[in-house]
Amino acid sequence: MLLGAYTDNGLTYIGRISAGFKDSERVELRWCLAERSKTHPPFERPLTREDARAVQWTRSVLVGQGQSHGWR
Repeated sequence: MLLGAYTDNGLTYIGRISAGFKDSERVELRWCLAERSKTHPPFERPLTREDARAVQWTRSVLVGQGQSHGWR
C-alpha cells in the first residue's frame, strides 16, 4: 500500500507499507480498494518505476493512521 500526505501542492507520496496486516485485513482491503480503482496515480509528482511497481491505483478516499519508523 502506498501512502501519501496532503500538502500545499496536493497529495505527496511519502512511502509504502506492507507489514502489519493480518491476512483477513489484506483480503478486506483488496476488496474495498478494488471498488475504487482508477488508471492514474493520485500523487502530485510522478513516482519512480521502483516505487510504482505492482501498484493498482485507486481514488484517495480511505484514511488511516499508522506509525512511521522513518521518512524518505
